[in-house]
Amino acid sequence: MGKLIRDGVPQRVREHGGFVETRALDDAGFSRALRDKLREEAAEAAGAQSTDELIAELADLLDVIAELARHEGITDEQLRDRSLAKRQQLGGFEGRTYSTEYRQKAL
Repeated sequence: MGKLIRDGVPQRVREHGGFVETRALDDAGFSRALRDKLREEAAEAAGAQSTDELIAELADLLDVIAELARHEGITDEQLRDRSLAKRQQLGGFEGRTYSTEYRQKAL
């Protein structure tokens, strides 16, 4: 099974005597692979066991988010603006509010 890897990984694998086969993805394949990578990195961040591991995984997650946004034509400004709007409309997470039950009425 394949997965999206950083550009420098194949060379490092080969330098250490390993084998890696690669191919370039078309736009649709790249978009799917980035979304898969986003889920992978989010799961790894969620499972981090130490602060150092969490930092490394969050950094990976940020890289994937930035690349996915760039690939989809989304600017940093658009992301910041949407984040700010959501924070203004719904608040942030500082209050540590945790829902023990949640039902939403059908529209």
